[in-house]
Amino acid sequence: MIENGFFELAFPGIVALFILIALFIIFVWLPRVFKRHSIFLSLIQRYSLKDIFIWMFKNTEIRRRVLITIGILIILRIMFFIPLPGINISALQDFLGKIQNPFFSTKIELFTKMARSLTIFSLGLMPFFSACLLLQIGSIFLPFLRRLTFGGEQGRNGLLRYTYILTILLSILQAYFLTSWILIKEPHLVALPAWQFRLITIPILVGAVILLLFIADIITRYGIGNGVAVIVVSYFPIRLLLATKEVAILLFQIKQISDGIVYSLIILLIGIIWGSFYFTRMGKIIEIRNKNLQENSIYLRPTIVGYIPLGWTNTIIFLFAVHLPFLKSSLFVRFLIPIIKCILVFVLTYVYALIVFKPKYIQNLLKTYGVTVIEEDSRFIDRFLKYNLKKVLIFTGLFLIGVMFIPDLITHLLKMPSYAIVSLFDWAVLIPFVGVISDIIQQLEFFKDKESSGKTWSICYIALGENEANIKKAYLISQGIPSLVEPLRFSWGMPIRTIVDQYRIYVPKDKKEMARNLILELEKNTKN
Repeated sequence: MIENGFFELAFPGIVALFILIALFIIFVWLPRVFKRHSIFLSLIQRYSLKDIFIWMFKNTEIRRRVLITIGILIILRIMFFIPLPGINISALQDFLGKIQNPFFSTKIELFTKMARSLTIFSLGLMPFFSACLLLQIGSIFLPFLRRLTFGGEQGRNGLLRYTYILTILLSILQAYFLTSWILIKEPHLVALPAWQFRLITIPILVGAVILLLFIADIITRYGIGNGVAVIVVSYFPIRLLLATKEVAILLFQIKQISDGIVYSLIILLIGIIWGSFYFTRMGKIIEIRNKNLQENSIYLRPTIVGYIPLGWTNTIIFLFAVHLPFLKSSLFVRFLIPIIKCILVFVLTYVYALIVFKPKYIQNLLKTYGVTVIEEDSRFIDRFLKYNLKKVLIFTGLFLIGVMFIPDLITHLLKMPSYAIVSLFDWAVLIPFVGVISDIIQQLEFFKDKESSGKTWSICYIALGENEANIKKAYLISQGIPSLVEPLRFSWGMPIRTIVDQYRIYVPKDKKEMARNLILELEKNTKN
């Protein structure tokens, strides 16, 4: 009681002090440190957005790709409403009709409930992402997985095989647990005996996961963007519109806030999306030169760790809060936990970077393919890459911390219900969506370069990492073979350096075999 009373009195002063310290760090100290050590990131953008969008609407191939993607997504969203076999539709309608929410009109909740547990696509792509993440974590402890992760195209093919096998196994396991949950929690919705329901439902759930991956591959090949990424974020625009409508209705009804504040929130949301987009497009540009003195670049991007440090941070806090009751006290919840979260985000940002980025591998690629970093002694390239990576990770950690605390900050400043803010600022969906838009624009830049060249191009190699692709591109150019890289990544998604991402190296069709043989011959000499 004394603790709570003292904390209630001291809390406003503590908050004011930390706001002053934060303002000093943001506006005085950080700019000086960044300027002194050249930490600022540069915008990685070759065309203006205006030029890209004008060209996109004029280009027949791009319009066709966009229409194919939209058509597939519309069909897919309709398929998401197909219920599991054996579900009693009448009982389901009664069940959904009884769900009431005092704040929302239950449209979002009803769809989410149905999509997660009672349709053929209940598992979504979660088994696939889980398989990717497990293999990546396994690469820390298993040398052969580590070699595959940094093994070029051959390593990617090995990861592809293991990922699909593990995806099927995880799909079977998750399907079994899902059907068990339905039979235990909502048995009145099942019209079949338990064994028969499992026998029919589990293969269908597993098949739906495989079907989603097949559809994702179709989007990647014939549509626009990375198919897996596009499917994952495709529901975000609809979700955002529904959430905006529901929040506006709620706030107008309970009369806790003026119309101007609601519109300000929408403008703020648009501003944050726009700012996140440009941050996603930034990075450290490292100039490289091939043996013919032709210049190119490799990049260190903030998206190298994606959204994973935030997910790991929230998981760790949740696990400790469950097992350590004193963490639920007001002192920890309102003061110490935010500090612990900030520390964890920075630590896990660096930890995850150690898993997905290997400076020694980049150094070996530069040496093997005869490419050098401009104005940098090759003896110190490993240290040079690590130093520049640290600069990127500083920005990444600050960005993720901002992402984590902005909803809470808005809630406290505007005195709004937390559920209303979270529905609008759901960073687990918002940031990956912004990343996918950025990735699509980069892919459009590739298509623009490809068209303007006037050549007939063909894929000669598929790389796991962006820097690997750019180094090999520089090498091919030094051999007199024009080359382009098509980026198919999932920025801010999960996880990095898996089969989710791919970087396709294109060369003129008549040079394909020569280019591929040159890369594979030197690839044998690259030590991981």
